[in-house]
Parts: sequence; structure tokens; C-alpha cells
Amino acid sequence: EPETASLRALVSADPAAQNYLKDRPKISYAEFAQLVDASRAARIRHAFASADPQGSGTIHADCLPAIARQFVPLEPASPVAQRLALLSESPDSPRIGYPTFLAIISLLSDPGKIRRAADEVLRHETPAHVKTPGILELAQSTFVTSTPLLSPLEVSILFTLASGQRAAESTTLESINKTVDAFYSALQPVPQAEHKPKPRTGLMEVLFQAYNFAVGAVAGGIGAAVVYPIDLVKTRMQNQRVAVVGEMMYKNSIDCFRKVIRNEGILGLYRGLGPQLVGVAPEKAIKLTVNDFVRSRMTNKKTGEIALASEMMAGAMAGGSQVVFTNPLEIVKIRLQIQGEMLKEATGAAKAIPRSSAITIIKELGLLGLYKGASACLLRD
Repeated sequence: EPETASLRALVSADPAAQNYLKDRPKISYAEFAQLVDASRAARIRHAFASADPQGSGTIHADCLPAIARQFVPLEPASPVAQRLALLSESPDSPRIGYPTFLAIISLLSDPGKIRRAADEVLRHETPAHVKTPGILELAQSTFVTSTPLLSPLEVSILFTLASGQRAAESTTLESINKTVDAFYSALQPVPQAEHKPKPRTGLMEVLFQAYNFAVGAVAGGIGAAVVYPIDLVKTRMQNQRVAVVGEMMYKNSIDCFRKVIRNEGILGLYRGLGPQLVGVAPEKAIKLTVNDFVRSRMTNKKTGEIALASEMMAGAMAGGSQVVFTNPLEIVKIRLQIQGEMLKEATGAAKAIPRSSAITIIKELGLLGLYKGASACLLRD
């Protein structure tokens, strides 16, 4: 059910319609369509009256195309628009009456109605009307009596436009079909206003990229925090050792999850999260930047398309570039993740193992140590 707020503006010149909509926030679609149709008729009358300030009931033929374009997207250079002058009352008086104006708008609004009317006429025609082989000539009087789809005035206008002659009494079916085609081609689509974004200044571009970076960092950080306990359990399961001969430390992932909480607390599930969060922002930034850069260089400038192989190469280069950040973070994160397990094993030992921080691990490994296993990381990413 359409809302009536926007419809009230369309029917502002119709008091009866205004009164009907006053206390109705919604109406049925059938009522909406009827009121829109009535509103269009009122706008047509108003447009004609605006072009007829003397109140003569006629307008100059030169004004007709401009007025018609308010209701149908009529192309000014089309053959239909150029023949509208033939519809004036006489060659000496280039004036078009109000009934003719209404009939023209009706024909232009629904060219398909002409085609349906012609089909009805053909069902009543006989070979006797074929004066020239292959050409069916139709009389205006026959057309009027054979179909109720067009009014007599609409038929008269159709014959004038089809024949190119003022007050034509007959024309061929071929000319009518060409006129219908011209009607369709004359109804050019209404051009949509192109939305062109304003060019950003240097400062605005920097702020825009900073905003994207921040949003990506926050989104990546939230995602990393949510799945981090799962990642820790995965690492523990991959790194687990035999606690007692013939017995694994963890039976399965759920058992690992329970034992981490029991032995290290809830925070144990998030051991090593800090380095992961620190690296999320630069990791996402460099990956997306490299991917966009490579894609822009490999995209066809004319078609705007990019080959599948080029897309794969862009993704591979983007994934490879992030190893600069991911490999050191992976090593530090994994060391921190398994540290709780090692501390538990060392409980009661003669020499206690001190708990290491991320900074301590980085110092122990050194620059080259942080990139151990980088080749495997490259293949993965």
C-alpha cells in the first residue's frame, strides 16, 4: 500500500483528491494508480493553458514539441516531431486545438495501442483492399469503424503523420508501421543525471586513506580476537607432545580447550594476542594496497576488464607481500601460545623457566630468526 505523503503534492490542484488523502496515511495500489493518472491529466491541461494565455483553446504548432516533452520523452529531431506541424488547423493558421493536443499526447504515450488497433483492422480487411501487390492501403473511415482502440481524431492524426500529408484520407499499412516504429524511437529514454564525485584535495585523500586504514585495522582486530582461542587450540594440538609414554597430552580440540582454561585460566586462551593485533593493521593495509596496485596496472584501460591469470597474480603478490609482517608475528605468537604448556611441564623442575614476553622473544630470535619458515609462509599466503 503506497504512502500518501508524496502523492499529495501531485494532486495539489485537485481539492477532491486532497480531501480524500487528508485522513488516509495509506491507500491501495489501484487507488494510487487512478489518482496518478488523474494528476497527469491535470498537468496536461495546465501545460496547455500555460501556452495559451489568451484562452483561445489553441496553441502555436512550434510550442507543441516542447509541451509534449513534459509528458513523453520526445526527441526533437525525430520525424514524428518534425511532422507535428501538419496537425495545425490550416497552413495559414499554424495553431493546434486542445482536442488535437490531447490526442497527440495519447498516441505518443502508448504507441503499442496503434499496433493493436492495426491488428484489429487487419482482421476485418479483405484482399479487395490490396490495390498494389504486397501493399495494403487502408482508408481512414475503415480504420475508425474497425477498432474502438483509437478515437476518430487519433486515427486522423495517425494517418496525417503516417502519410506526411495534411488531412490524409488513406495510407498504407507499411506507413503506419513505420510511424509506430518512429514513435518508439522518438520516445528517447530520460537521461539520468550522472553523479560525479567531487575530486578530493590532497588533505582529504590522506584523511580518506587514513579512515580506510583505521576501519580495516578495527575490523581485522575484532576478527582476530574472536577467532584467536580457536587458533591457540590449533597451535597446541599441532605442537602437543607426549606427557606420559604412550599418552597424548590432549585427546582432542575440546579437551585442549578445557585444559587450557583449567590450567591457565580464560586469559590463557588469548596468550599472544597482543602481537597479533599489532600486526593486523599493517598486514591488511599492505595486502590491499599491493593488490589494488597490481590490478590497476594489469587492467585493460579500454574495456576495464582484467584477465583471470592477472587476478591470480595480483592476489599472489598481495599475499606474498604481507609475509613481511605475518612471518615475525606468527613466530612470536606461536612461542607465546605454547609458552603456557611449557611452563606447566616445567612445574616442579629444579630450574624454573621464566615467562617470556614478546619483546624477550624478539631479542632472542634476532632479525633472521623472525623470518624462519618464511618460504612456507609465502606458499601459504
